[in-house]
Formats: sequence, structure tokens, C-alpha cells
Amino acid sequence: MTMDIGSVLQQMAVLFIILILGYLLNRLKALPPETNRVLSKILLTICMPATILGSVIGKEISMSTSTVLLFAGLTLLTYILYFVVVWPIPPLLKADRENLGVYRFMGIFGNVGFMGFAITEAVFRGAAGFHVTIVNIVYMFINFTIGIIMLTGGKGKLDPKLFLNAPLISGIVAVLLFIIRPPIPTVVGDTVSMLSKLTAPLGMLIIGSSLATMPLRDVFNDWRVYVLLAFKLLILPALVFVLLKLLRTDPFLIGVSVLMAGMPVATNITVLSTIYGGNEKLGSKSVFISTLLSAGTIPLLVYLFL
Repeated sequence: MTMDIGSVLQQMAVLFIILILGYLLNRLKALPPETNRVLSKILLTICMPATILGSVIGKEISMSTSTVLLFAGLTLLTYILYFVVVWPIPPLLKADRENLGVYRFMGIFGNVGFMGFAITEAVFRGAAGFHVTIVNIVYMFINFTIGIIMLTGGKGKLDPKLFLNAPLISGIVAVLLFIIRPPIPTVVGDTVSMLSKLTAPLGMLIIGSSLATMPLRDVFNDWRVYVLLAFKLLILPALVFVLLKLLRTDPFLIGVSVLMAGMPVATNITVLSTIYGGNEKLGSKSVFISTLLSAGTIPLLVYLFL
């Protein structure tokens, strides 16, 4: 399959430039560490819900309901695979108990939002837009329920109110909008679209600011991160390919699923860690390193499996 490698690298370069800007702003005291929590709440309660709703509002959806349900089911199946493969790895690597959830999170959840849309656009020339939307809706339901449990690490009594969060609620609304397909006022659609565009840059600013709070040498010194990223970026996509091939899945759906499996670590690992008490520095370094490595692994996945 032909891939516009220039577009892929350009999208990654944009992410890194914004991340570096967040790093510099922190170093210059223009974005002090205490602002990370405030920005994270804005991202979680406003920007991420807008991104989820924007994946449905104003989009021409030509897929049949049966195809949507089929691909949603396949996506859920791939997440089950991620959990089965990744869950036992951190204990085997002798990771600290309090960081088990963060390591598992980085191995399971990828940047299927901003990076997912950008990469599939470069590879499939816009033909997979709504497929990525389906992946994101499934991802949001899992990420903002089980993902939060993972990051809390069993600290104290789990508050059920954690799951009454804006991204999860907006995911439910997005599903209802797809089923009912009501007319949406243009002003509402434009507002949602504008807010959704803040998600990726704000997330990268937060990550850059978080990285600035640790010595640069500490960003690359955790060997466990590299083991988890080998699974995240290479092994899991290969396993997804084999699984869906065995199920005689349509090649196009296999291609989208393999690419989604190979996305770098989800940027919201830092945001959710900041809010729910996970190790945000560990999460930030995993995003930085995985995004850097994916410049080589994503083209490799396309070459091998698509």
C-alpha cells in the first residue's frame, strides 16, 4: 500500500514541536508545574468530549449499521487481546507495585485520536475516517473506566463518581447521535469542531511541561518502558494481524486495526495520571519515547502488514 511518509513525519514533527514548546514554557516559568492539573481538567472536561462528539457531528457516515457493529466488535476484541498480552508483563519485569497500572496503561492504550486520524489519512487517503471514529468511541469507554482503575492503583476506596466523567458521557451521547442522526445546528457543530482542535496541542503542552520537571537523562533511563513499547509498537500489531486473518476479516478492516494497534502511547496517560494520582512523569516519558520510535515503526507496519 502506498503511504505518504512525508505526511506521517510531518504530523509527528508537529507533535514534537508543541511538546518542546511546553518543555520550554515550563523551564521559563511561563507554564509552572502547578498549572498542569488545571490544564488537564480543561482537556478532560471540555476538549476531549468535543473531540468525541466531533467525530460524529457534521460527518457524512456511509457505513451501514451492521458494518459499524462488526468493526466495533472487532475493535473490542483487539482490546481484549491487548489486556491479555500486556497485563502480566509489568510484574514479570519487577516493576514497582504503585507503577503497575501506568506500565499496563502505556502498553494497552494508544494515541488513536490525533495520531490515529493523521496516520490513517496519510495511508488510506481519507477512506478510514469513520473507522477511526469507531475505534475512538470503543477506546473512550474502556479508557475512562478500566483505564482510570488502572491508574488509581487501588489507592484507597474507589469512588464510583470517577466514572461519571465528561469523556465517557460524551461517548454515550456520540453513540446516540449516530443511531438517531438528528439535525445539529451549524453553530453547535462549529463550536464542537473548534474546541476539539485544542485536544492534541493542549495535551502535548502538558506532556512537555511534565517532562521539564525531571532531569533530561531520566527521560530515557527506564528499560521497562522500552520493553512495553516493543509490545505496544510491534508485537501487538502483529498479533492483531494474525488474529483478524484467522477470523477471515476484510483486508481493509485488518489494515485499520493493525495501524490503530501500533499507535504510540496515548497522550492522556499524563492527563489522567495528573488527575487520578498516577505517575505522570513515567507516563510523559512513555509518550515522548513512543512517539519518537513510531516514526520508524509505523512505516514498518505498513510495509509488513498492509
